[in-house]
Order: sequence, then C-alpha cells, then structure tokens
Amino acid sequence: MKQYTVTINCEFLNEAGILVGHTLKTIVHTLPRVADKYMFMANQHFKPIVIRIMSIVDPETDLQVLICNGEEVDDVDDITEVIDHSAFVVD
Repeated sequence: MKQYTVTINCEFLNEAGILVGHTLKTIVHTLPRVADKYMFMANQHFKPIVIRIMSIVDPETDLQVLICNGEEVDDVDDITEVIDHSAFVVD
C-alpha cells in the first residue's frame, strides 16, 4: 500500500470559536487531490476536524511528500480518509 506524507496548512476553530492557524502533518494512503476531505480525530480538540484540500503546493517536486493548503469545513460527506489522534501532529 502506498503512503504519502502530507503537510496541510490551514485554520480551524478552537473551543472559543476563534480561527487559529495550524499545520497538520500525517501519512495518508491515497494521493491527495484538491477538494479531498480528511477527518482528524483529535483527542485534545472539542470535535473532529474536517479539512478540505484547497490547493497543492509544488505537486511536481515529490509525489511522496506533499504540502497542501486547506480549510476547515462542516460537511462530513465523502470523507477521503479518517485519521486517528495518534497518527498526526498539529503545529
């Protein structure tokens, strides 16, 4: 099974309702594409974080390592992959 290291630059709401910039780093098993949605099951966050990929930065450099820009969405339909709290890092 292929694996892709993905870094997603995004903002999502904190418990106080304030948008805060974050970087999510994880490994996924399908090649990320624009409009894909990933659900991050964060145990330190008050709800699952759903991020939609808005753009892929420099997709030609190395298809195994991707940097993406994303945005938090409320829509949980058609989730590409669910990522457990132990399988990602939030910076």
